[in-house]
Amino acid sequence: MNEVLMLLDQDAGVDNRREVVIRGLMVYLSENAERLITHYQHINGDLDPDDLTHHALKIVTEGGSADGSPLEAGIVLEGVQVIAGLQSVPNACVVLVGLMYAVNLSYPKPLRYTFEFFQKMLLELHSGKLSPKILSLKNKLLT
Repeated sequence: MNEVLMLLDQDAGVDNRREVVIRGLMVYLSENAERLITHYQHINGDLDPDDLTHHALKIVTEGGSADGSPLEAGIVLEGVQVIAGLQSVPNACVVLVGLMYAVNLSYPKPLRYTFEFFQKMLLELHSGKLSPKILSLKNKLLT
């Protein structure tokens, strides 16, 4: 969790804070944020197609380094970058959840609690039955 909180030292902007909240949620739910978000340091132009084939579902980012280059995020589904040019990781998360809901994709098992939280707690879609882990988090947040 300390690694996640150290991200706040880099930038105190709203998008960075939102990304820290998302990563902190994933840490709390015992899910690996690297399964969802990957940052590429030295990308010129498009992402390498050979590298993309290893990702079934991923938010990829580039830029946003100390040299002042803006962060750019994109979404990879089944090894193909389907969306590029998003401004931040939180924006990419919103688009990803909407995309998954629109095309009726199932959530990947290693990230099921994160996506369940997004769907049932934030979007309040099908929020009747919660898994024990999400129900526990809901009770902690509401007390």
